[in-house]
Amino acid sequence: MTRPMTGAPLERVHRVRRRGEVTRGLLAGLVAAVVLLGVPAALLLALGDPVPIPAGHRTGPSAARIVLDVAACLVWLGWAQFVSCLLVEVVAGVRGTGLPARVWFAAAVQQELARRLVTPMLLLAATQGLRSAPRPTSGPEAPEAPAAFGGPGGLGGVGVVESATSRPPTAGPGGGIAGIAWDVAGVGLLAAGLVDALREARQRTARTRRPGVGVPLPDAEAAGVEVAAWLGADLDGATFLDHALRALAAGLGTRGRPVPEFYAARMSADRLDLLLVTPDSAPPPPFTVEDAGARWSLLRQAALPPVERVPAPLPGLVSIGGTGTDIGAGASVLVDLESVGGTVAIDGDLDAARSLVAAAAVELATAAWSRDARITLVGFGHALEPLGSGRLRCVDTLAEVAADLVARVSASRRALTASGIDSVLTGRIRGLAGGDCTPDLVLLAGPGGPADLADLAALESCARACVRAPLGILVAGPTPSARVRFTVDERGALRAGPFGDLPAPHQLTARSYSGLARLLRAAAHTDSDTAVPPVPGRPPGGAVGVVGGIDSVDPDAPVGVLLRILGEPAADGPGLASPGTALAVEICVFVALRGRASLDEVAAAVWPYGIAGTDRDATVHRVRDWLGRSPDGDPRLRWDGPTLTLSGDVRLDWHLFVALARRGGGDLRRALDLVRGPFAEPRPARRYAWLAADPARYQAGPHVVDVAHRHWRSCLDAGDLDAAVTAAEAGLRAEPVAEALWEDLAVAVRARDGDAAAADLLRTRRGC
Repeated sequence: MTRPMTGAPLERVHRVRRRGEVTRGLLAGLVAAVVLLGVPAALLLALGDPVPIPAGHRTGPSAARIVLDVAACLVWLGWAQFVSCLLVEVVAGVRGTGLPARVWFAAAVQQELARRLVTPMLLLAATQGLRSAPRPTSGPEAPEAPAAFGGPGGLGGVGVVESATSRPPTAGPGGGIAGIAWDVAGVGLLAAGLVDALREARQRTARTRRPGVGVPLPDAEAAGVEVAAWLGADLDGATFLDHALRALAAGLGTRGRPVPEFYAARMSADRLDLLLVTPDSAPPPPFTVEDAGARWSLLRQAALPPVERVPAPLPGLVSIGGTGTDIGAGASVLVDLESVGGTVAIDGDLDAARSLVAAAAVELATAAWSRDARITLVGFGHALEPLGSGRLRCVDTLAEVAADLVARVSASRRALTASGIDSVLTGRIRGLAGGDCTPDLVLLAGPGGPADLADLAALESCARACVRAPLGILVAGPTPSARVRFTVDERGALRAGPFGDLPAPHQLTARSYSGLARLLRAAAHTDSDTAVPPVPGRPPGGAVGVVGGIDSVDPDAPVGVLLRILGEPAADGPGLASPGTALAVEICVFVALRGRASLDEVAAAVWPYGIAGTDRDATVHRVRDWLGRSPDGDPRLRWDGPTLTLSGDVRLDWHLFVALARRGGGDLRRALDLVRGPFAEPRPARRYAWLAADPARYQAGPHVVDVAHRHWRSCLDAGDLDAAVTAAEAGLRAEPVAEALWEDLAVAVRARDGDAAAADLLRTRRGC
């Protein structure tokens, strides 16, 4: 039996020393030492002993001496006040209890200066003093992980999803910050592909959903996978890599050049390096030559040409790990599975090897540059099937697909020979007819038994029959016939042959894989038993309701500050002096959605990678100052011990929308006027990841659609066609792909403006 997988690959992700942190801490300590020791020493030298000399021991003091004594007392008092400020800030920072009360008679500038000195010193001194979301545990006290992928030997078709031990009880998110799957957050390209895949799945659901039909909520662990994806997604990097590869194909294609053989790539924050099997010193611009043609490089800021309808030449590229050595911190190593001409085997610890292959499977199944590849997962169960789109199939044994794979590779070889093209890469960018250059990427959870090894040998024989066959194979576990072997050990290090030791291999644990499976099913709306109505209330099964405390919302009460989440997050109102920073708005929206939140909950949500207590409290203090005071004179952001709440004149547009929709009638129009776009979109990168654990994230869009349809119907029945058009358009701002609302809009436009106008509308608007 395969041992359950334990541990988490990103054990060190929570404590990354920030640039300049040591310098700031040392300077702050030096300044504090000067204040604590230098000031009293200077006073003693300049003014003498501050303790008055008894009258019997000296003659009456002169007027000048009296002035000096009074001045000395004032300076000593100011110094004592500042020292008191330092002490209370240190105590508050160490205990993490929030901002301390003002020191009596001390000026605000004194306490603020003390805080600015204490914060960097604590950051330097307390390497474990971060407050963040709960991090994964490992070792003997770690929570029990679900069964490893696919059962015994990694094959047999049980699968991580179907295993009874791998699925926790279904419950809606929202009862707290979901546990973050840090292994997902640590693989930027995988996370980016997952974010895009979830968007596409939800768009498909939103497109076909009928008004009133329930929507599924993921359980807390599944929501934690999406939180991690939003946190770690390198969306810019994934877009850049896809565009760069297609630009490479376009540049080579326009010159009629054969495509050289690439075997790997390395991508860092500032550049992409493509590694060649045989050096070539003539890359298409804007690529440049490095290492005498062994490497083609491209800077991330380089201008790239348009690449519409240009194929990606290297669909088998997949990241295997990161390195911080010769190519800069945060760089990823990507291997081209297709270039190997056989099998890439991951030896060593089997659980760790399967975690790496599982991560590769998810990345290949969601990456933009591998959209044209056919991906086959063997022995991983059927967890990723909801990704659909025809590019992915999940099977239990290699025997089910081996003959088909051999036939396809053989047909490709014959087509290349007939066309006189000696490379599948060249055929791919020249558009060889019949799709014969479409690669098959096969990923196995284990090498299996003798029969499986025989099928694998047959595939490898096909792969070796030409320079590059459209076939890539990645296997977890020892495979005698493998052409390339990497080794991963229990500590997580990956020995990657020519790439050296990668300290951060890209892995996906069985627990995260299981959570991902349930998340995909919910996004694809394939679990009808978890669906709940897209209206406020308390879903079945004890899950948290959509809107807490909505009964207390009076939509007619004056609004001092309006927090907007039905569209791009923002804050406005007569009570604000400025729009506020993105972070300030996010903190306020988080508190508003929850009704009340502890300081630790705020930190876990908006600073998931950790923040010192003093930094956290200082930020919340600035947000409180920015938000201002309510008409009763109290701060709008109420700070009661460790708990934050908002005053009654701070409103969230989502809460107002629900309250107005409940009243119905003419208030439906008022509710729809609040909608500016999709829920919390657009939003800053890596912000609002915590929304994946909030029910409003899943029910706001459907609820807006239902209210828009309801208002459209009432307006249409009343003969108010302009209002009916406006209602449908308002709902489409929240869910632009909702077919039900496009139908509503077409009916209203047809009744008002005729058939031609409706046809023109659907032709122009639906195509957007």
